[in-house]
Amino acid sequence: MVPVCHYTDSWQSAIDSIRLNEPMVPWLLLALAAAPCSSPAVVQLQGAMDNFAYPPKPVTLSPKMTVFDGYAQYEGAGKRQYDDRGQDKIFATSFPLVARKLCSAQIEIRMRRKAGDLSNESLTIGFAPFLGDDRLDVVNPWAGIPVDITDRVLRLDLPVGGINRRILLGKAPYFLDIFLHDDTAVDYIKLTVHYE
Repeated sequence: MVPVCHYTDSWQSAIDSIRLNEPMVPWLLLALAAAPCSSPAVVQLQGAMDNFAYPPKPVTLSPKMTVFDGYAQYEGAGKRQYDDRGQDKIFATSFPLVARKLCSAQIEIRMRRKAGDLSNESLTIGFAPFLGDDRLDVVNPWAGIPVDITDRVLRLDLPVGGINRRILLGKAPYFLDIFLHDDTAVDYIKLTVHYE
């Protein structure tokens, strides 16, 4: 399967160059919307694909994540690593990003929960402290999942426009931060990106 690029500024300039008084060519618009990414996938894996095997594996935290109030307020046993089970523990980790414009980005997370109501679970992806545009996505990873299903792999396509804005306009170093609250164990997280 060929990865598909998300919307980029270079495609916008191509679209803008089409004069409005000329008839639109459907195949051209389709090509602009679904142009393949030309670069190979760059994959970062944290944790291990080991079905939650002990001992817990360490997380990697960006400088901003270590001081983020949502993370910093939890002490010792309230913070979770990879494969760390139990309830009422928050999970946070960060992925370093290269200072290049992205074409696509996807996150894959293998998670486990105890059976029951986890309506308060929250997965936040973006840039700590997750204010305004620094929050790329916030989801309840268990929404719509029957309560008797305790393991799942969640895949999310990330909005590359928000990531590119941070990389191209922000100050280095660049990290993608992930924050999970608070009754979900994480086996691994895989970040797959394609650069332009």
